[in-house]
Amino acid sequence: MARVLYLIACAAGPTQYVDDGVRAAQADGWDVCLLLTPSAATWWEPQMQELVDLTGHPVRSRYKLPWEKDAFFNQAQGAQPAVARSILALREQGVLVLDGPDGYESHPPKQGDPKAFPWVRALTGVRRLAGLRP
Repeated sequence: MARVLYLIACAAGPTQYVDDGVRAAQADGWDVCLLLTPSAATWWEPQMQELVDLTGHPVRSRYKLPWEKDAFFNQAQGAQPAVARSILALREQGVLVLDGPDGYESHPPKQGDPKAFPWVRALTGVRRLAGLRP
């Protein structure tokens, strides 16, 4: 199984040379997926295809659109340990996170149905947090 590195670069000086970082990671055995902030992407706009060719993957600089692949949260993403820690921290701060049996059950990758999102559960949760009747 290939090791995948998600290299994220913002509009800071080293991003002008992010291709060097990609090459270094590849030389170390990583399959590199590159994400650029929108500002950083404008720096690379004239040479974006070079980065696509170098990584072998689309270079992302914005959220995916609904008709693009993997546009919503799935079980593989949710399995990342940082997700559970973040959800716990958000809930401790009083944030309603619709994850799990009382909210949104995530799906296997590429098998989701965005139309099936539980909007009624979301609104019920918002009403509860706002102190309104269900």
